[in-house]
Amino acid sequence: MPSFVQTQQYESSSESDDTMDQQNVQEKTKIKLNFDWIRDKCFSNDTDAQMAIKREEQWSRYFTSKVQDGVKVHYRCNKVKFRGTQCNAAIYLFYPHNSDEVILFRANNEHNHTDSSKRYFFSEEMKQNIQELFDMRLKPKKIYEVLEEKNFMITRNQVNNYLTQLRKQKFGPSSLSLGELESWCQEKHTVPQSDDEPFVVSFHIHYEDDSDDDDEDVVDDGMAITSAYMAKYIVRDIVTYVGPAKDVMSLAKVEISLTAVPEGKNVVFEWRNKPIFVRHRTPQEIAREQGVNVVQLRHPQNDSERVQKPEWLIVIGICTHLGCIPIANAGDYGGYYCPCHGSHYDGSGRIRKGPAPLNLEVPQYVFKDENTVIIG
Repeated sequence: MPSFVQTQQYESSSESDDTMDQQNVQEKTKIKLNFDWIRDKCFSNDTDAQMAIKREEQWSRYFTSKVQDGVKVHYRCNKVKFRGTQCNAAIYLFYPHNSDEVILFRANNEHNHTDSSKRYFFSEEMKQNIQELFDMRLKPKKIYEVLEEKNFMITRNQVNNYLTQLRKQKFGPSSLSLGELESWCQEKHTVPQSDDEPFVVSFHIHYEDDSDDDDEDVVDDGMAITSAYMAKYIVRDIVTYVGPAKDVMSLAKVEISLTAVPEGKNVVFEWRNKPIFVRHRTPQEIAREQGVNVVQLRHPQNDSERVQKPEWLIVIGICTHLGCIPIANAGDYGGYYCPCHGSHYDGSGRIRKGPAPLNLEVPQYVFKDENTVIIG
């Protein structure tokens, strides 16, 4: 039979527990920072207030609070991360209900963050580089690697997020509702004057709600569209889409205004679904490329054989190795560089280093006048 030993009853001190709770509350209260707000400036409208904050280049919108006589929009110091301990410095814009004025209040606290914590921001130069690489149809991973080579401080997530915004600006939303599809069909239903512009011959859209017992999700012409809404939509007749014929595409031409290409720059255009590099060369570049000894080149060509006018280089922007798109103003020879496999081209589009066997192809083109060239 087991034996039991009686122990003394334990009684906790409610007074000591209350004291500990009060200490914890006091410690948590210390973390909250009390701001001493000072009225700084008064603006006649919101636009002037926003521009003043933007010029300081150190504030990001934080949160909005409503008070009895107006609305406060708080801003935090963006030299520190959003998720973390915030800087003691802060500002807010006050929008009174009875006036159109906007008042800027500033906390009477100094910045307490350290310069060692690096923050990565999108400069205009970085945005321009990403847009050029995006126009060259490089993948996000390759764009990130090229930016790293150019010593841009940026994370891969930032690149992906910016590319998402860029795609939305260029191509619109990634999803298409049935109503938007119907509106688009109506807009394209008129036969255009241009032979190269596509249009819709005929279309019919049938709507079905959830009460319909017909579970057949088959479209007569082989396409079904499922909406993200509660209703189920089925396109009964596929939109007939007429585009230009292949023989028309093969003869297509593109007219380029050379005034859009400043001296020393390279601008990308599109022709027959191919990138066209138009480079406005400087006198120094012209002299350098004309002085190259072509005997030592893998694909020997004089600069005069590749240009009609010395100041204008026009080539198809596809690497002759495996069809990648090179980067302009890069590489060991100041011309073009293919980061995929390391092919280097000079300012005349000639292969100088790497696995590519041939020079960049020169398309057929003619100068319409001093400021216009026609490709094709």
